[in-house]
Amino acid sequence: MSMAYQAYQTWDKQQESDRIEAHLPLVYSLASSLAPRAGLVGLEMGDLVHTGVLGLYTAAASFEESRGSTFGAYAKPFVRGAMLDEIARHKNEPRAVRDKYRKIRDAEEKLVRELMREPTDAELAAEIGIEMKMLNHWLIDIGMRDRASLEDLAERSSFDHADTTTDRQPELHFLKRESKQLLVAALAKLPQREQQLLYLYYQEELTLKEIGYVLDLSESQVSRTHKKALSSLQKLLAEDD
Repeated sequence: MSMAYQAYQTWDKQQESDRIEAHLPLVYSLASSLAPRAGLVGLEMGDLVHTGVLGLYTAAASFEESRGSTFGAYAKPFVRGAMLDEIARHKNEPRAVRDKYRKIRDAEEKLVRELMREPTDAELAAEIGIEMKMLNHWLIDIGMRDRASLEDLAERSSFDHADTTTDRQPELHFLKRESKQLLVAALAKLPQREQQLLYLYYQEELTLKEIGYVLDLSESQVSRTHKKALSSLQKLLAEDD
Protein backbone atom coordinates (compact mmCIF):
# COMPACT_ATOMS: atom_id res chain seq x y z
CA MET A 1 0.00 0.00 0.00
CA SER A 2 1.52 3.32 -1.07
CA MET A 3 2.09 6.19 1.36
CA ALA A 4 -0.12 8.38 -0.82
CA TYR A 5 -3.01 5.93 -0.50
CA GLN A 6 -2.51 5.63 3.26
CA ALA A 7 -2.53 9.42 3.54
CA TYR A 8 -5.73 9.59 1.49
CA GLN A 9 -7.43 7.00 3.71
CA THR A 10 -6.44 8.94 6.83
CA TRP A 11 -7.75 12.19 5.33
CA ASP A 12 -10.97 10.51 4.18
CA LYS A 13 -11.67 9.04 7.63
CA GLN A 14 -10.96 12.38 9.30
CA GLN A 15 -13.32 14.14 6.89
CA GLU A 16 -16.03 11.58 7.65
CA SER A 17 -15.48 12.01 11.39
CA ASP A 18 -15.69 15.82 11.11
CA ARG A 19 -18.84 15.54 9.02
CA ILE A 20 -20.53 13.29 11.59
CA GLU A 21 -19.54 15.52 14.51
CA ALA A 22 -20.85 18.61 12.71
CA HIS A 23 -24.25 16.96 12.20
CA LEU A 24 -24.81 15.58 15.70
CA PRO A 25 -27.25 18.47 16.40
CA LEU A 26 -29.40 17.05 13.59
CA VAL A 27 -29.56 13.73 15.47
CA TYR A 28 -30.61 15.44 18.70
CA SER A 29 -33.20 17.55 16.88
CA LEU A 30 -34.82 14.54 15.19
CA ALA A 31 -34.64 12.49 18.40
CA SER A 32 -36.41 15.29 20.25
CA SER A 33 -39.22 15.43 17.68
CA LEU A 34 -39.73 11.65 17.81
CA ALA A 35 -39.31 11.27 21.60
CA PRO A 36 -43.07 11.39 22.41
CA ARG A 37 -43.73 8.60 19.91
CA ALA A 38 -40.78 6.58 21.23
CA GLY A 39 -42.03 6.95 24.79
CA LEU A 40 -45.21 5.09 23.89
CA VAL A 41 -43.18 1.93 23.22
CA GLY A 42 -40.83 2.27 26.19
CA LEU A 43 -37.89 3.93 24.43
CA GLU A 44 -36.03 6.92 25.82
CA MET A 45 -34.35 9.90 24.17
CA GLY A 46 -30.95 8.26 24.60
CA ASP A 47 -32.11 5.19 22.67
CA LEU A 48 -33.09 7.38 19.73
CA VAL A 49 -29.84 9.34 19.82
CA HIS A 50 -27.78 6.13 19.80
CA THR A 51 -29.77 4.74 16.89
CA GLY A 52 -29.65 8.07 15.06
CA VAL A 53 -25.87 8.26 15.31
CA LEU A 54 -25.66 4.82 13.70
CA GLY A 55 -27.88 6.15 10.92
CA LEU A 56 -25.53 9.11 10.55
CA TYR A 57 -22.57 6.74 10.12
CA THR A 58 -24.52 4.77 7.50
CA ALA A 59 -25.17 7.99 5.58
CA ALA A 60 -21.53 9.08 5.85
CA ALA A 61 -20.32 5.75 4.47
CA SER A 62 -22.39 6.09 1.28
CA PHE A 63 -22.37 9.88 0.78
CA GLU A 64 -20.93 11.08 -2.55
CA GLU A 65 -20.16 14.79 -2.39
CA SER A 66 -19.39 14.88 -6.11
CA ARG A 67 -23.07 14.26 -6.90
CA GLY A 68 -24.05 17.72 -5.69
CA SER A 69 -26.10 16.98 -2.59
CA THR A 70 -25.46 18.42 0.87
CA PHE A 71 -24.65 15.91 3.58
CA GLY A 72 -27.39 17.24 5.88
CA ALA A 73 -30.11 16.72 3.27
CA TYR A 74 -28.75 13.25 2.46
CA ALA A 75 -28.28 12.16 6.08
CA LYS A 76 -31.67 13.26 7.45
CA PRO A 77 -33.71 10.33 6.05
CA PHE A 78 -31.04 7.87 7.21
CA VAL A 79 -31.07 9.26 10.75
CA ARG A 80 -34.83 9.62 10.96
CA GLY A 81 -35.37 6.26 9.27
CA ALA A 82 -33.11 4.48 11.75
CA MET A 83 -35.06 6.00 14.63
CA LEU A 84 -38.42 5.08 13.09
CA ASP A 85 -37.19 1.52 12.49
CA GLU A 86 -36.21 1.24 16.15
CA ILE A 87 -39.63 2.49 17.25
CA ALA A 88 -41.37 0.12 14.81
CA ARG A 89 -39.31 -2.79 16.14
CA HIS A 90 -40.84 -2.27 19.59
CA LYS A 91 -44.42 -1.99 18.33
CA ASN A 92 -46.90 -4.83 18.21
CA GLU A 93 -48.60 -3.93 14.93
CA PRO A 94 -50.78 -6.08 12.65
CA ARG A 95 -48.91 -7.68 9.78
CA ALA A 96 -50.68 -5.48 7.20
CA VAL A 97 -49.39 -2.34 8.92
CA ARG A 98 -45.86 -3.76 9.17
CA ASP A 99 -45.94 -4.61 5.46
CA LYS A 100 -46.95 -1.04 4.54
CA TYR A 101 -44.22 0.37 6.75
CA ARG A 102 -41.57 -1.88 5.20
CA LYS A 103 -42.61 -1.01 1.65
CA ILE A 104 -42.40 2.72 2.40
CA ARG A 105 -39.05 2.45 4.17
CA ASP A 106 -37.52 0.20 1.47
CA ALA A 107 -38.66 2.59 -1.26
CA GLU A 108 -37.40 5.60 0.68
CA GLU A 109 -33.95 4.08 1.27
CA LYS A 110 -33.63 3.11 -2.40
CA LEU A 111 -34.59 6.59 -3.61
CA VAL A 112 -32.34 8.40 -1.13
CA ARG A 113 -29.32 6.49 -2.44
CA GLU A 114 -30.32 7.14 -6.05
CA LEU A 115 -31.28 10.81 -5.68
CA MET A 116 -28.84 11.73 -2.87
CA ARG A 117 -31.71 13.48 -1.07
CA GLU A 118 -35.01 12.76 0.62
CA PRO A 119 -37.61 11.81 -2.02
CA THR A 120 -40.82 13.74 -2.48
CA ASP A 121 -44.13 12.05 -1.75
CA ALA A 122 -44.79 11.85 -5.50
CA GLU A 123 -41.48 10.05 -6.08
CA LEU A 124 -42.14 7.73 -3.16
CA ALA A 125 -45.63 6.84 -4.37
CA ALA A 126 -44.31 6.18 -7.89
CA GLU A 127 -41.56 3.90 -6.57
CA ILE A 128 -44.04 1.87 -4.52
CA GLY A 129 -46.52 1.84 -7.40
CA ILE A 130 -49.47 3.49 -5.66
CA GLU A 131 -51.38 6.77 -6.01
CA MET A 132 -50.55 9.77 -3.83
CA LYS A 133 -53.91 9.51 -2.06
CA MET A 134 -53.15 5.89 -1.16
CA LEU A 135 -49.69 6.84 0.10
CA ASN A 136 -51.24 9.40 2.44
CA HIS A 137 -53.60 6.72 3.76
CA TRP A 138 -50.65 4.41 4.35
CA LEU A 139 -48.73 7.13 6.18
CA ILE A 140 -51.72 7.65 8.45
CA ASP A 141 -52.05 3.90 9.06
CA ILE A 142 -48.42 3.49 10.12
CA GLY A 143 -48.22 6.74 12.10
CA MET A 144 -45.76 8.61 9.88
CA ARG A 145 -47.72 11.82 9.60
CA ASP A 146 -44.57 13.95 9.77
CA ARG A 147 -43.87 12.80 6.20
CA ALA A 148 -46.62 15.17 5.11
CA SER A 149 -47.51 15.86 1.51
CA LEU A 150 -48.07 19.28 0.00
CA GLU A 151 -51.76 18.72 0.66
CA ASP A 152 -51.06 18.33 4.38
CA LEU A 153 -48.93 21.47 4.42
CA ALA A 154 -51.66 23.36 2.58
CA GLU A 155 -54.28 22.06 5.01
CA ARG A 156 -52.20 23.26 7.94
CA SER A 157 -51.46 26.68 6.46
CA SER A 158 -54.80 27.81 5.02
CA PHE A 159 -58.24 28.77 6.28
CA ASP A 160 -57.61 28.02 9.95
CA HIS A 161 -57.50 31.46 11.56
CA ALA A 162 -55.81 30.05 14.65
CA ASP A 163 -52.91 28.82 12.55
CA THR A 164 -52.35 32.13 10.82
CA THR A 165 -52.35 34.21 13.97
CA THR A 166 -49.89 32.18 16.07
CA ASP A 167 -46.42 33.48 16.81
CA ARG A 168 -45.08 30.97 14.33
CA GLN A 169 -47.26 31.90 11.36
CA PRO A 170 -48.11 35.63 11.27
CA GLU A 171 -46.46 35.88 7.84
CA LEU A 172 -49.09 33.52 6.40
CA HIS A 173 -51.93 36.03 6.68
CA PHE A 174 -52.20 36.17 2.88
CA LEU A 175 -53.13 32.46 2.78
CA LYS A 176 -56.39 32.82 4.67
CA ARG A 177 -58.35 33.62 1.54
CA GLU A 178 -56.73 30.96 -0.68
CA SER A 179 -58.32 27.64 -1.54
CA LYS A 180 -56.46 24.47 -0.69
CA GLN A 181 -56.29 23.45 -4.37
CA LEU A 182 -54.63 26.72 -5.42
CA LEU A 183 -52.19 26.52 -2.53
CA VAL A 184 -51.16 22.95 -3.35
CA ALA A 185 -50.59 23.92 -6.99
CA ALA A 186 -48.49 26.94 -5.98
CA LEU A 187 -46.41 24.95 -3.49
CA ALA A 188 -45.65 22.36 -6.17
CA LYS A 189 -44.14 25.10 -8.38
CA LEU A 190 -41.58 26.13 -5.76
CA PRO A 191 -38.02 24.76 -5.99
CA GLN A 192 -37.47 21.53 -4.06
CA ARG A 193 -35.28 23.29 -1.47
CA GLU A 194 -37.98 25.88 -0.72
CA GLN A 195 -40.68 23.19 -0.46
CA GLN A 196 -38.49 21.26 1.96
CA LEU A 197 -37.77 24.35 4.06
CA LEU A 198 -41.46 25.25 4.38
CA TYR A 199 -42.26 21.65 5.29
CA LEU A 200 -39.58 21.52 7.99
CA TYR A 201 -40.62 24.88 9.44
CA TYR A 202 -44.42 24.69 9.35
CA GLN A 203 -45.05 20.95 9.47
CA GLU A 204 -42.19 19.54 11.55
CA GLU A 205 -41.85 22.86 13.43
CA LEU A 206 -38.05 22.92 13.41
CA THR A 207 -36.30 26.17 14.25
CA LEU A 208 -34.31 28.05 11.61
CA LYS A 209 -31.11 26.82 13.25
CA GLU A 210 -32.28 23.19 13.17
CA ILE A 211 -33.31 23.54 9.53
CA GLY A 212 -29.82 24.84 8.83
CA TYR A 213 -28.36 21.58 10.15
CA VAL A 214 -30.69 19.58 7.89
CA LEU A 215 -30.05 21.61 4.73
CA ASP A 216 -26.41 22.53 5.42
CA LEU A 217 -27.19 26.25 5.46
CA SER A 218 -26.39 29.02 7.91
CA GLU A 219 -29.26 30.36 9.99
CA SER A 220 -29.20 33.62 8.00
CA GLN A 221 -29.35 31.66 4.72
CA VAL A 222 -32.34 29.70 6.01
CA SER A 223 -34.05 32.96 6.99
CA ARG A 224 -33.47 34.48 3.55
CA THR A 225 -34.65 31.32 1.77
CA HIS A 226 -37.74 31.21 3.98
CA LYS A 227 -38.65 34.81 3.10
CA LYS A 228 -37.96 34.15 -0.59
CA ALA A 229 -40.19 31.05 -0.55
CA LEU A 230 -43.09 32.95 1.01
CA SER A 231 -42.63 35.83 -1.44
CA SER A 232 -42.62 33.41 -4.39
CA LEU A 233 -45.67 31.64 -3.01
CA GLN A 234 -47.56 34.92 -2.66
CA LYS A 235 -46.68 35.90 -6.25
CA LEU A 236 -47.77 32.51 -7.60
CA LEU A 237 -51.09 32.78 -5.80
CA ALA A 238 -51.58 36.33 -7.10
CA GLU A 239 -51.08 35.08 -10.66
CA ASP A 240 -53.97 32.65 -10.16
CA ASP A 241 -56.36 35.33 -8.88
